[in-house]
Amino acid sequence: MNRGVVHLKLDQTELAGEAFEKALELSPDEPEAMLDLASIPVRNQDFDGARSLYGKLVTLKKDSAETLFNAGLLEQKDGDNQQALDRYAEALQLKPDLAEAQLNLGSVARALGREQETIQYFEKALELKPQLAKGYFAPKPMKIPDSATRTPVSTT
Repeated sequence: MNRGVVHLKLDQTELAGEAFEKALELSPDEPEAMLDLASIPVRNQDFDGARSLYGKLVTLKKDSAETLFNAGLLEQKDGDNQQALDRYAEALQLKPDLAEAQLNLGSVARALGREQETIQYFEKALELKPQLAKGYFAPKPMKIPDSATRTPVSTT
């Protein structure tokens, strides 16, 4: 498995995947090898592949709020908002102060049209981690196109 981690750090994802798969052949219930293997499709934007692996991981690591949270992220990315909602709620049962799960619950609730829940989740996230407001809720600066800052050229 260490070989896989080295390959992953060198961005050699194919070799890393082979090493993690070999580790899983030897120890099929090794959650760390599966977690590392699941990171490869995420890097490659293959969210279906990652989602499948995280489904197995959730079974192996039912006591990991982070695993449930990451599974929720993949469900949300894949458009399965109800499943994402369930995963985030499970993560919060294990780690109630996981502000990012509250924030993502708010996003999912908003996508499902649940306005009151959206507000409650966002307020709880900000209560737990006020600095989230700066990155998530702060107004985005407006980009002024280069053409707007140029001096007009007279055509007369």
